[in-house]
Amino acid sequence: MIKDKKSTIEYVISFVMLAIAVWGTWTIVTKTTGNDIWYDEVFSMVFAGKPVKEVISLTAADVHPPLYYIYLKMICQLGSLLGLTQVVAAKIASVIPLLVIDVLVLTYVRKRQGLVCASAIVMLLSIMPQLPTFFVEIRMYSFAMLLIFLAYLFGGRIIEKGKAADYIAFCTVGILTAYTQYFACIAIVGLYLYIGVCFCIRKRIKDIRIMGGCACIEVYDSSVLKGYQE
Repeated sequence: MIKDKKSTIEYVISFVMLAIAVWGTWTIVTKTTGNDIWYDEVFSMVFAGKPVKEVISLTAADVHPPLYYIYLKMICQLGSLLGLTQVVAAKIASVIPLLVIDVLVLTYVRKRQGLVCASAIVMLLSIMPQLPTFFVEIRMYSFAMLLIFLAYLFGGRIIEKGKAADYIAFCTVGILTAYTQYFACIAIVGLYLYIGVCFCIRKRIKDIRIMGGCACIEVYDSSVLKGYQE
């Protein structure tokens, strides 16, 4: 009886949070129809309008790597085929990572952490102060957030099982993050430190060595990219 009552309360709480999340997410999506952009967004739009080769060469003189701009270019081209303006398509490019994160949370995370936890995450993603702004701003922030979230999920799998595919995926996402925004790499470093501490506590020496190898690959790859940009 008590267990059934607890389950009912959890379902009600989850329903309320999901309803708020739907409202918040829909509000964010409706903001993509505006054509107002500011200086940094103009910068992104100029890059997105260039050929890929030129995007790569131009980012060599910029503070940010080229991956986001290539992604933005692809979405803008797809948007043109669908009859969307370039600005609207570019804003949708920032919403897509939010929607992908929501799907992952409501499927993968929900199965492991429960419906209440998953509902709270998607709700907070859509209503936290300032955060919704970055889901329509034509910059790389939401794209970088998606990559960091993927790294977090693969990092969790590494701690649980430590399969080779998870290490490869974690390392690959870390490299993609480095090619998106350097500041986002700070979060990846934090994940490495956390996983390393977990391995030390559990005395998983072999896994520590593998993670060390992944870290070396990422540092080398990032240094190559930095050297190319300089």
